[in-house]
Amino acid sequence: MSERILYDLVASDPRDRFSPFCFRVKLALAHKDLSFRSELVSFTDKHKIAFTRQSLVPVLVEPDGTVVCDSFRILQHLEERYPQAPLLTPGDVSLAFLQAWTDRSLLAATFKILAPKIHALLQGADQAYFKSSREQRMGVTLETLARDESKYRSILNTTLEPLRTLLNAQPCVSGAAIGAGDVLILGNMLWAEGVLGEPLLPPDDPISAWRQRMEPWVQKALAMASVLQAGRIPI
Repeated sequence: MSERILYDLVASDPRDRFSPFCFRVKLALAHKDLSFRSELVSFTDKHKIAFTRQSLVPVLVEPDGTVVCDSFRILQHLEERYPQAPLLTPGDVSLAFLQAWTDRSLLAATFKILAPKIHALLQGADQAYFKSSREQRMGVTLETLARDESKYRSILNTTLEPLRTLLNAQPCVSGAAIGAGDVLILGNMLWAEGVLGEPLLPPDDPISAWRQRMEPWVQKALAMASVLQAGRIPI
């Protein structure tokens, strides 16, 4: 194998990507100038990653055949193998809290807004699978989530208050420079933007100002995520 491959979650239209965890890996790879090819995987197309003996993306396959699953493990792997442009600060015990807040509080609050819209991006078996599995997991129908969107946006707004306070005091989530914290939060933002087709937050929000500062990094990551399969469009 001579190329690095990232297995990436895709909707019915290959331009629609909506995994915050896959976005994290794209951002980390771009930050370290590590080229990769995206291999697209739908909800019901998991045979592509059967070789990993688990069913979740992202999956990173290195040119030497090394396979790494789970977005945070992939970040750790990249730090160990490619120490240039570091994202993880040794001994940063606060990162564990930030990861837990992002994966449990922020992601959950965002998902209740996005779930009905993700469903609309899917077709056929993928759509049926998503609706059944997510409604069972959340204990609420997608129709109810859509009807109560304003309530869930209010919950998200409250969830984001600590992040606003942080970004009013420093330019990046991780401090003076980009770090793993920025990867975690920005992955969530790109997920939301991709599903909504517009920014998640108003332009006067301090988080939006930070998001705009990250735009060159985002564009680099998206440009690097080339797809070589016939008929599929890079993003």
